[in-house]
Amino acid sequence: MKKQVIGSVLAMTMLLGIVATAGAQSLPGSGWYTSATFQNVGLDTSTINLDVYPLTGVAGTASSVSFSLNKNASKLFLPGAAGANGTVDVAPSLASNFSGSMVVSSTQPVVAQAQIGNNPIGIPGLGVTGGTASEQYAGSDAVSSVLSFPIVKSNFFGKTNIFYVQAGGSNVTYSATIKAGNGTTHTKTGSITANHSALLTPANFSPAVATTNCGSNPNTSPCFGSLSITASGGNIVGAEVEFVNNQSPASIAQSTSLFPDSEATNTVFCPVFKNSFGPTSRFTGMTVANTGTSPAQVSVTFTEVLPVKGRLYNDSATIPPGASAVFSAQINKAGGMPAGTFTSAKISAAAGAKLVAVVSESNFSGTVKATTYSCKGLPSATSKVAVPVFKEDFAGRTGLAVQNVDSSATTVTATFSCGAPGVVGNYTLTSPSIGPNEGYTFFDVSTKAGGPVNGSFCGVTLDGAGKKIIAIAQTSQDFQSPPGLLNTQNVEGFNLQ
Repeated sequence: MKKQVIGSVLAMTMLLGIVATAGAQSLPGSGWYTSATFQNVGLDTSTINLDVYPLTGVAGTASSVSFSLNKNASKLFLPGAAGANGTVDVAPSLASNFSGSMVVSSTQPVVAQAQIGNNPIGIPGLGVTGGTASEQYAGSDAVSSVLSFPIVKSNFFGKTNIFYVQAGGSNVTYSATIKAGNGTTHTKTGSITANHSALLTPANFSPAVATTNCGSNPNTSPCFGSLSITASGGNIVGAEVEFVNNQSPASIAQSTSLFPDSEATNTVFCPVFKNSFGPTSRFTGMTVANTGTSPAQVSVTFTEVLPVKGRLYNDSATIPPGASAVFSAQINKAGGMPAGTFTSAKISAAAGAKLVAVVSESNFSGTVKATTYSCKGLPSATSKVAVPVFKEDFAGRTGLAVQNVDSSATTVTATFSCGAPGVVGNYTLTSPSIGPNEGYTFFDVSTKAGGPVNGSFCGVTLDGAGKKIIAIAQTSQDFQSPPGLLNTQNVEGFNLQ
């Protein structure tokens, strides 16, 4: 089987930043592990090979497994499960406290979605009693030697981000820079062995990013910043994890992939932005980074989804090169958006600007849960999207938020390919008309005629009828009876060519 680094839907090789982590020393508490779900989006049955590597500089060889996956089907990699209940595992099995990366090779296009957490699932070493941290992130392709990420927290409101950076197929050296909200610059250099990954933390930059006197405004804080990484010798990929400091057992993990330079553009879309929305009063903050070399004048339009479809809110900011800015109703940077509002967002700047953005979400009443997802630039949008994991009251309920990023209205058809323990089969639902920049959420789908039944675990494909769309899947246990304690999970859909 030939290995090569390719696009996520033309995939022969896909790289994931952290695919099997048990008790990684940089994360608080214990019991951490990472699983991954693979979906075959090709035209025929695929043979898939997984190779898992330890962190660069750590002794050990790759652990591997190969398996077959039917068209449209999904398969779960679960370390330590030894292939039980239809899952797959690598051999030799991963040791306790393993931390590393994965290379995925396939004879058909595949997409991959990872989940990191510490919630116990009945397998020794995976999870810890009382652990509720769980988050999902999309697998990434090694298509660029430059990565960026808009959020770096260093004990900002008690939370910290760490970053796993993987070398895609060849040895690399790298230079990383964090630019903090107060204007200070922090740097780190190093090398990474091919296919392996390295761990970067705010504390091991020079000088270390501040952890005290942080203030409350991320746009001026010495403890909040933006990250850029440049490699020589080959391409790199990466993922981040955000957590609450010194918490054991950990209750929150937020994770998403780092942005390749090719993703930076002057028009970016975010399907979900909230101000005290829903029964648990969910808030979001949208962090926009300028990865270009000149200041960017950024305009944001929020288009209301609920409760009043189509109502608009506008805000703006000037972002220096290499820096980031936060938009949130909590700091009066959301165009006067009222409480109880769910919107989608469009971020714009002049032609030639290079922007990336992420959205973080949390509630501040009841059990605190938090999650993160990456927004998408207009060049990445297509008319079809794959979502490997959709749960309808199967250890959580998924809402699939779709945004129309085209210039005219469209309807979106969602095809759910579901397996046991629900009723096996395909189900189809169609949205109402969605205007430009507007959003629609497929949610509580078992109550819709033709939708999957309760207890279903599905993969989903979305079809925008020729119009460009993007999508975010959010899975929560808040709607169970009684509500579950597991952290909320966000993950981006995969745009298919």
